[in-house]
Amino acid sequence: MSGCPRCEKKQLRVEHKGYENNQLVWTIYYCHSCSFSWRDTEPETTIVHQKRDSFFRVEMDRKEKYPIVLPPGLI
Repeated sequence: MSGCPRCEKKQLRVEHKGYENNQLVWTIYYCHSCSFSWRDTEPETTIVHQKRDSFFRVEMDRKEKYPIVLPPGLI
C-alpha cells in the first residue's frame, strides 16, 4: 500500500491480516494521519485516492476546511 486513500499520507500500519486455508486473502490498514481504516480488497473507488470521490478525501494540510472534528467515542 503506497498511501492512504483518504489523505494520501504514508503513515500507515497493518491492523489485521485475514487468512483462509493458510493463504492471505485480505489486509486491513490504518492511517495514523487521518484515522481511516480500509481493507485492501475494497473497490478501487474506495482505496485508490485518485479514483476516490473528492467529497470523501481529506486535505490534511488544510485543516481549516474542517471546523468541527468529533473526538472518538461521541457517536
